[in-house]
Amino acid sequence: MAKPTKDGLNKPAEGSSKSPAAKSSEGKGTLIYVIDDELSVGEAIKMVLESEGYRTRFFVDPALALSKFKAAEPRPRLLVTDYVMTPINGMELIDRCLKIDSTLKTILISGSVSSEIASLYQAKPSFFLSKPFSPNELSSAVAALLKAK
Repeated sequence: MAKPTKDGLNKPAEGSSKSPAAKSSEGKGTLIYVIDDELSVGEAIKMVLESEGYRTRFFVDPALALSKFKAAEPRPRLLVTDYVMTPINGMELIDRCLKIDSTLKTILISGSVSSEIASLYQAKPSFFLSKPFSPNELSSAVAALLKAK
């Protein structure tokens, strides 16, 4: 995590292995949608991804995220969504988004269900993360998915 200095610039936290410049070049501005009805969880995910150089759009309402996804130009390359939400759950959101763009990469996150929940749906997430997960686990999953063609 970066710490602000007196001049307003961020410097790497002690023990950080990457400089802010190195981290920001990793995402190269790739757009990622983050959907979680828990504001603090979504904001934390957004912060991790932006520190890696990704652009994010964060939504607490999955129906709004779907609406914005349909209209987006360009569309995000990755969707990171919680499972338990209303009015549609994360798997329903993944299914609907994949019907619009079959090349979309997806990460389903949940603290209440396991990856086996995907067996109940036609569409499958590209990756599953069980809450709680570390920033490194999230970063690794995102990087691996976005490298895959």
